[in-house]
Amino acid sequence: MLGINSKDARQLEKIIEEILDYSIGKRNSFPHSDVKFKDKKLEKINTMIQHKRQELVQLKEREMLAMGMFILSMDQMKAGVFRPTKLKASDLNDSLTINYFNTFTEELSAIIHQISHTLNVYKEGDFTDTVHKGAFKDEMEMLINAVNHLGNSTSLMLSNTLQNGMDLNSDAQDLKQSVEALSTASNQQAASLEETAAAMEEMTS
Repeated sequence: MLGINSKDARQLEKIIEEILDYSIGKRNSFPHSDVKFKDKKLEKINTMIQHKRQELVQLKEREMLAMGMFILSMDQMKAGVFRPTKLKASDLNDSLTINYFNTFTEELSAIIHQISHTLNVYKEGDFTDTVHKGAFKDEMEMLINAVNHLGNSTSLMLSNTLQNGMDLNSDAQDLKQSVEALSTASNQQAASLEETAAAMEEMTS
């Protein structure tokens, strides 16, 4: 190989093999990173390889930090805290993943706040507010539909209760008038009986 001796060739192969193994997660150290070559061309190649190795290590470290922050964000979500990650696109060699995750958490946080707001409005006695479903499906769609159904059914129940109350009030008024009429008729009947009794006494006398 380019006139290099077999010992130098094996050393160079080991250096390259260590970097490749590190890149796929098979190792986390570089025993031959300090190897130097007397041949200037080989040493130039080795310097370039070591520079790329350092870049690879830094990239891996950033990815490990990013993964740790992702795990922390997921733990917060398990505890009920929905906030976008503080990761930047430069922290991970995949800005699309960061943007997607942040958009997801922001949308989830917004719908939870909307549900909370609607339930607080219901608590104040106003059941006209509803939660907008948006693009949510399955479990979240079921939750949103359940909240909206609660508002609709409670509003209908209160409307029916109000109507029943109005009907009951109308019936009570009718009953009151009937009782008053009966009382008047009874008084008149009593007066008539008193007059009849008085007339009978006079006739007996």
